Amino acid sequence: MNSHVPVISRFAKLFIAVIGLMPTVASAVVLIRSLGRPDSYLSMIIFVGTLIGTVILAPLVITSLSTKFSADGVRQISFFTRGRLFRDVYMKWGDVERYEYKGMAFYLYGAMDKVVVNLTCFNNSKGVAAFVRGKLLAVWCLIGLEGPISASAKTHVRGFYRRPAFSSR
Repeated sequence: MNSHVPVISRFAKLFIAVIGLMPTVASAVVLIRSLGRPDSYLSMIIFVGTLIGTVILAPLVITSLSTKFSADGVRQISFFTRGRLFRDVYMKWGDVERYEYKGMAFYLYGAMDKVVVNLTCFNNSKGVAAFVRGKLLAVWCLIGLEGPISASAKTHVRGFYRRPAFSSR
C-alpha cells in the first residue's frame, strides 16, 4: 500500500485562485474606468454580476482547496452545513460509511458529515484515488468487512459485504 500522503499542489492552488479572482478584478477595473460616463450602469451590472458569481463559487473552491489527507483521515472546510456558515470537518477513515466516485471526485459519507475530494486539484489523481481506496480497504477489512474496492467501483457501502455468519450444528 502506498504510504505517501497526497497534498494539493501549490500550482493548483495558485491557478484556481487566479482564475477565480480574474473576472472580479477585470470587471472592477472596467467599472472604475467607466465611472462618470453615461453608460457606466452597464459596467456596474457586469461588476455586480461577477461579484455575486464569485461569492457563490468561492465556497466550492475553498472547500476543494482545503482538503488535507493524513494517515488517520481527511480534513476539509465545509460551508453551509448543520446550520453554520463554515466549519472544519475531520473524518477518520474508519468513520466513512460509504463512498461514491463520480466526475473526478470522491464523495465520502460518514454518519453526519460528507467530504468531497476533488481529484483535479492534485498532480496525480490516480495516486490520490489509489490512496483513498487503499485507506478505506485497509480500515474496512480490519473491522471484519470484505468486498472489493476496485478501480471500476463507482459506489461502495461499508456493510454490503458482510462475512457470512458461521452456524454451529
